[in-house]
Amino acid sequence: MTEVVGRGVYLRSLPDRLVPVRHSVGARQRAAQLQAFLKSLWEVLPRELEPVGHLELLVVEAGDWRRMFSRPYGLPFTRTSGPTVSVVGAAQYRPRLLHRFDNLLLRAGRVGKGAPGEVRELLDLMIGYEWARAVAKGSGLRTRVRFVDEFVVGYLFLQLLEAAGAGSLCARVLAWAEFAVAASPTHGTDPSDPLRSQGPGEFLGMRGLLLRAAELRSVRGWAFPLKLHAAFTRPDRGGALETLYRVEPTLELWIDSLTEEREVLAGL
Repeated sequence: MTEVVGRGVYLRSLPDRLVPVRHSVGARQRAAQLQAFLKSLWEVLPRELEPVGHLELLVVEAGDWRRMFSRPYGLPFTRTSGPTVSVVGAAQYRPRLLHRFDNLLLRAGRVGKGAPGEVRELLDLMIGYEWARAVAKGSGLRTRVRFVDEFVVGYLFLQLLEAAGAGSLCARVLAWAEFAVAASPTHGTDPSDPLRSQGPGEFLGMRGLLLRAAELRSVRGWAFPLKLHAAFTRPDRGGALETLYRVEPTLELWIDSLTEEREVLAGL
C-alpha cells in the first residue's frame, strides 16, 4: 500500500501490530530489518510500560527526507504529531553523512580511543535509542527535564536490549558511549559534532549518561523504570528531579558531582 504524504512524497506501508513501518520506495528490505529489531525490543516490554497512542517507524531516503524534514539527513530522531510518535531513520547512509563524524574520530584517536566499529553501526543503534525514547514518551516516563529524560531513555534502551537477549548489542552501545566520552572536547562543545545537532539532551545522552545508566541497570533491571513509572503517574509526584531522587537516592550524589551536566540543569 502506498501513502501520499505530501509535497511529492510517497511512502509504502509495512504493517505490523507492534511496529508499523512506512518507508520510501526501494527501502523495503531495510525497513523490514529495522522492524524486526524494534519488534524484538517491544516484545520484552513490561505491560505496565506499554505506550499509549500510536508508535511507528519511518525509513526514508534522502530525497523524501529533504521534502519532509528540516533536520540533517541520516541522524535518527523522534517526532510527535498528536497521538502518533514517529521514529525516523535513514534508508541509507551516504558518504557525506559519515564524513561528518571525522572530527570525532580524530579527537578520540588523539587520546588513544579508536571507534569500536563503523559509524553505520552507531547510527543504527541510535534508531533503537530513539525507539526507546518513543516508548518512554508514550508510557508516561517523560518529564520534560532533558537531563532526566535522556538518562531514562538510555536506561530503558539498555534494559530492552538485555531483556531481548541482545547482550552483545548492549555491549556495543556502551563501547560507543565510551568512544563518545573520549571524543568530547575538553572545554564546551564542538559545533561540528554531528551528535550535537540533535540538541543538548541527545548530545549528553550519548555520552556519560549512558554509562551511569548501565551501572544502575546492572543492579536494578526492570525495577527502576517500573518504580519510576508508578511515581511519575501519581498526581502528587512533585518535581521530576525530586521524584527521581526518591525512587533512586544514589542518583542525587552522582548528579551533584557532575560539572557540565550540572550547568545544563541550571539552565533549565
